[in-house]
Amino acid sequence: MSLKSLNLDDLPEFDPPADLWPRIAAAYEGRRRSRRRALFGTALAAGIALLAIAVPQLRGPQPIDDALAALQRQSRALEVELADLSANGAAPIESEVELRAIETALQAAYDRGGADAEIAPLWQARNDLLSSLIAVHTAGGRLTRI
Repeated sequence: MSLKSLNLDDLPEFDPPADLWPRIAAAYEGRRRSRRRALFGTALAAGIALLAIAVPQLRGPQPIDDALAALQRQSRALEVELADLSANGAAPIESEVELRAIETALQAAYDRGGADAEIAPLWQARNDLLSSLIAVHTAGGRLTRI
């Protein structure tokens, strides 16, 4: 049957119930409210997730073990001292390979979430190496490791 052959006059007479339009409007409004609640809930969940990620970042670095922090401060001070010696014409670092190996091990330990008991000895080894390099540079000698 095509639309051209459809005669609307042949359709039966239909009188909708009086409460049909209010029911349609109520159902439509209910769906709108449901969509708004779902959208609000999704936005709220996304906001909470962002806050959970952002708040620790806003507080800055988390406090770490005091002994580990002391080793890190000592390492920074030794780096500055060694850089000053190297800038004043001291011999180049012969143990740069060993220093890079320790730094690589430190980074790997941090990357896998190593405990302070694993990380602290690496910082200590780094500090010991930097101290020995400073001593050698100060004495004007060359460091030889066998």
